[in-house]
Amino acid sequence: PGQWGNNITIVFIYTDIVAGTTTGMTGILTLNISASMYTVVYSPEGHFIVTLNTTAFAGVGLFSVIATILHTNPNYANATETFGVSVLNRSTQLGYDSPDPAPYLSFVSLYITYVDDSTGRGIAGANITVTGNGTSSLVLNTNYWVTYVGNGRYLIEVNSTALGVPGVYLLSVSVTFTGQPFYLPGS
Repeated sequence: PGQWGNNITIVFIYTDIVAGTTTGMTGILTLNISASMYTVVYSPEGHFIVTLNTTAFAGVGLFSVIATILHTNPNYANATETFGVSVLNRSTQLGYDSPDPAPYLSFVSLYITYVDDSTGRGIAGANITVTGNGTSSLVLNTNYWVTYVGNGRYLIEVNSTALGVPGVYLLSVSVTFTGQPFYLPGS
């Protein structure tokens, strides 16, 4: 399966089933999606190499596609094949810098980085949720704040008083992205 936004390659083999050969099997292959979303290269003797851009599909999931080959010789039958294309969320990586100890009545500051695994580019516009094992629930823009600083890097600041009395606390960070290009969440 391919990730949304990447290309996938499919090879079709057009065979004369009576003769059991692909020799002389020429034609034009088309798909039932926009022609701008795929290319076809005829590789001699009945082989067609299709490169399909997965942005042809509205999202992630399993999609049905119909391939049709029109033979160039009218004495041969045309061929039609329905096949499934599985499109996956884009892989991501989530990294973090461990925060330094923070004095009580100050802020715990940590940086996370959310990156597209295929391109290495940072992802802006993520939704970030922080939870912890402190005495109070953490609430965005009330006792923790998130600032995008660029290139997929986010600064998270947590008010230490929301965690409780001085001590060691565990913070968990969950990152999601809504809409195209359909990134996988991270935590």
